[in-house]
Amino acid sequence: MANIAEGHGKSTEDEFANFLNIARGPSVELQSHLYVLLDLNQINEPQFREMYELLGDISKMNISLSKYLRNKNSVNTGNLVNSKNSIN
Repeated sequence: MANIAEGHGKSTEDEFANFLNIARGPSVELQSHLYVLLDLNQINEPQFREMYELLGDISKMNISLSKYLRNKNSVNTGNLVNSKNSIN
């Protein structure tokens, strides 16, 4: 969450997109901590699944927003390459 807030405060959308990608790391780290909690019987299987899936969803949303911002900036700056031309 802090990475997202810090990235939002940056001056460009590309910088924000980088921080969104960085925020994926803590989400994956939390997912690994859920396994520890489950092994220690601090949470049950339904709680584990719910939280694990929520973290996965959050990670996917961060990546999707990051891709959107990068694509938007590519189109605005004329850097988007036509896929047909890149094959030739």
